[in-house]
Amino acid sequence: MTLRQSTLILRKPSALWIAACTALALTGGALAEDVASSGGADYQALFDAIQPLTSDQITENSTVYTQVEKPLFLRAGDDSEPQQAGLILSATGLEIMEQTDSGLRVILRGWTEKGAERAVHEMMGQRIMSATLTPAAVAEASFGAPVVDPDTDILWSPVTIEVWIDPDNLVSERKPLWDYGAAMFTAACVNCHSTMTPHDYLANQWIGTLKSMERYLTLDKQEYRALQKYVQLHAQDTIDDGSGG
Repeated sequence: MTLRQSTLILRKPSALWIAACTALALTGGALAEDVASSGGADYQALFDAIQPLTSDQITENSTVYTQVEKPLFLRAGDDSEPQQAGLILSATGLEIMEQTDSGLRVILRGWTEKGAERAVHEMMGQRIMSATLTPAAVAEASFGAPVVDPDTDILWSPVTIEVWIDPDNLVSERKPLWDYGAAMFTAACVNCHSTMTPHDYLANQWIGTLKSMERYLTLDKQEYRALQKYVQLHAQDTIDDGSGG
């Protein structure tokens, strides 16, 4: 069985933050029947126009980015059903190590907060979600020397883990994902807050800011998470030009 054919829903961990992160990453949601404005069609059209890499375009030692959320596995698919070991959120960078008929072996890099190692974040001190891991995946991850966040005195550690994913819905740069995010931001936020920009808040502030507006947004759960990642990586303290990590 290939990794394309295998799915498994993860359980929520007990810690409050990890429970929230895992629920955020693994719960589904129905797309609202109507869209707040005509801009909604624009962001969906941009998403549909994104051209994922073909298998011939995926090369070893290259960096790719997830267009959609993807399950991760610790082993390649074989005759048995591989067990899902976490979830990679959209717009997350991965290093390609190997391509086989069973899937792609990739390296996921990020940062984890002490005591919350199941949540992998984009950068130190910023709760910008890249992935959630099962305890089994945490056990196989490599953690670097902890670093103290000078703003909060919280310990963060760099983390690296090799995992397997299916080869679908990967892109070579984040710019088309950010174009999609910008259009979604316009449709979801700017139509009501005409002067609002992602730069108005710090990355961590966007979590609560978006949460306060969630009930007004006609986005499904995966779209909401993509929007949150877009604004967080275009915030006052984190600017991503879209081309890389």
